[in-house]
This record gives sequence, structure tokens and C-alpha cells, in this order.
Amino acid sequence: MRKGWGCELVLLTLGVSGCALPRYEPAPLDAASGVQEFSTRTLTSPEFLAFARAHWPFAEEFPSPLRGLEALTLAGFFHRRELGVARAALAGARAAEASAAQRPNPTLTFDPEVVPETPEPWILGFQLDVPIETAGKRGLRTRAE
Repeated sequence: MRKGWGCELVLLTLGVSGCALPRYEPAPLDAASGVQEFSTRTLTSPEFLAFARAHWPFAEEFPSPLRGLEALTLAGFFHRRELGVARAALAGARAAEASAAQRPNPTLTFDPEVVPETPEPWILGFQLDVPIETAGKRGLRTRAE
């Protein structure tokens, strides 16, 4: 029988515990907050007015002509939840693109070690990692497909 069995058992236990799924905890819906959120969806809310002034063809006349198909279409675009999710995904994609275009930072790591049975048991070490990108990797990361 092999020695070192305990280490493998610990690694196996940690690996299996990482596969545990979170349990579903049902939570009641809060009707009061839903009503309050729904009541803030007006054509005079500051968020909608800023959005409308940015996208309305007659920005200087807004909010006086709040009638018609164009105004209702604009309100539908602003208050549609799926479009909010799409806007958040677009912002995330733009942030990922900006971070992919940046150079990776060098890192400095403090790495002390203990050497038993020596007069000075501590060895203080530092590790400097300077990433070097070759073959145009940054350009490949940011290239639009």
C-alpha cells in the first residue's frame, strides 16, 4: 500500500465538494416594491427625460410634444426590460474590449519560506513577473470578428 494517500483523499474531497449545487430557496415576491417600481415609469421621470432628449429628433421641443407614436415608441424602448439587459450586455462587452486592449501589469510577489534546522529559518524571497506579449496577441484579442 502507498504512503501519501491522505493528500489524495483531501484533494478528492475538495474536488467533489466543489461540484455541490446551491439549493433553491423560494422567496416571496414583494408586491409593494413592484408597485412602487411600476409607478416610477412615467413620461416625466428624470431618467426618461434624459433618454428622450438624447434620442428625440426635436430635442429642444421635448417634453412638450409627448403625444404620438414616436413618443410612445421611445417610451417603449426606454422601459422595455429586455433592452435594459441588452444595454448591460453591451456595456460589459465594451468593458471587456477595453480591458483586452490594455497591456498586462507586472506583478511583484512576496514569497517567504521556512527552512527548518538552520540558524536563520526564514528566507525572504521576492518574485517579479513581467509578462511579455509576442506575436500580436493584444491585436488578436481586440480584433472584431
